[in-house]
Amino acid sequence: MMADEFLVPGEDATGDRLTEPHNAPSSGADVDVGPEDRDRVALYGLLASGLQGPVGQDWLDVVSGLSGGAGDLADAIAVLARAAAEADPRSFARDYHDLFIGVGRGELVPYGSTI
Repeated sequence: MMADEFLVPGEDATGDRLTEPHNAPSSGADVDVGPEDRDRVALYGLLASGLQGPVGQDWLDVVSGLSGGAGDLADAIAVLARAAAEADPRSFARDYHDLFIGVGRGELVPYGSTI
């Protein structure tokens, strides 16, 4: 996975502020999206990219560089950034398999139905 395959909250791959979600279909209408919504989309995209498969060094490098402002979410981002800075991506393949795939079924089913 390359660093530009996912969004970093508030920036695109060139470091410019996001003006709209990447790869989003255009409706043709001008939509005024506030900075909080752009940052939320970017954060959700980044977190979702971490669930697509075992994360690699590129993902860890981006996440380890994140910083937030004040508040609970910023504190959580700081904890995630510190963990990413200390992580070894080679250990993630087995953990990912056990958690999401497993034998028959993984321990977690994030996209499964509750019915």
